[in-house]
Amino acid sequence: MFKDYMVQACFWSTLFYSASYPTTHIFLMRQVNERLISVNQIFMCISIIVINSLWNKYSDKLYKTFPKFMFTESLLYLILHLCVIAGLANAVTYYIVDTVLFCLITKNMICGGNKLRSLVYKDEEREKYDNIVPIASAISTLIGAGIAFLIGIPIKIAFVLSWMGITVDNIFYYIAYKKNMAAE
Repeated sequence: MFKDYMVQACFWSTLFYSASYPTTHIFLMRQVNERLISVNQIFMCISIIVINSLWNKYSDKLYKTFPKFMFTESLLYLILHLCVIAGLANAVTYYIVDTVLFCLITKNMICGGNKLRSLVYKDEEREKYDNIVPIASAISTLIGAGIAFLIGIPIKIAFVLSWMGITVDNIFYYIAYKKNMAAE
């Protein structure tokens, strides 16, 4: 399990997310109303339709930009999280910016990850990968949620952990991307 960079990405990013999630979720849900959540859902669905359609049509071209999306996502979320930590952005602002970033960047990251997995894993290897990722995710969630339960995570630390989850995911995917490009 730990020899695979994409399984590592799942494990470590989920660990950071699951430790931060109880705190960040309560922070957001106490201030975000149902209309904003509906707007989030609408934009997410439109993004999925548009971005996935573009990736289906231009997968090879877009895949070459995958590293740029990884860097941009980590950088923009660092700025966003620092704004929340510094008190320059409240929960509603965070939620709106997070929605935009997901629709424009993270959705492309997901499609790039799908392309990478299709290149790396064939047949039985893909089945094994698809079965091991939920196990890695469950183990890391147990650890992260356990930490959050035992010690409680202050909001500023939660946003740092959340950003670390985004960034560690991108680092491992970048390594896997480079390794796969070198193998071709």
